[in-house]
Amino acid sequence: MSMENHLHALEKQRDDLKKRLHEEMTHPAADERALREMKREKLVLKDRIEELRRSQSA
Repeated sequence: MSMENHLHALEKQRDDLKKRLHEEMTHPAADERALREMKREKLVLKDRIEELRRSQSA
């Protein structure tokens, strides 16, 4: 998988996670544990995307 394809896949994962997170947050009985996990996963994806972008520009 090329670097750009990998970056695109990570961005899609992050976007999908953002949608799931938003849906869970608007749910009347939101699962706080699930929200924490999704937020943590979103941060991990963000870090990986930034790392790839930095390595591309180097």
